Amino acid sequence: MRGPLWPTASVQFALELNDVRAPEGVEATARSYFTLRRSSSHNQAVLALVRSIPGPQDIELQLNMDMFQNGVFSGVAVVKIYIYVTQYEF
Repeated sequence: MRGPLWPTASVQFALELNDVRAPEGVEATARSYFTLRRSSSHNQAVLALVRSIPGPQDIELQLNMDMFQNGVFSGVAVVKIYIYVTQYEF
């Protein structure tokens, strides 16, 4: 996710694990399965998977980007990410 490119803008990113649905006997995914890395580019972050997710399960993540202009809050952008993991390995 990338924010504004002008030099007076700054952003703060936050990743939340909103929902996990896994059947009994399957380890439910935790927030620790993901990391949010700030990119070398200005106001940009990349979501990365840290370890394999066992299936089947459905996961809902939310990535928030709070935007600031000259240090003053100017808005928020929200991205919902849905991940569907099957029980089969490919």
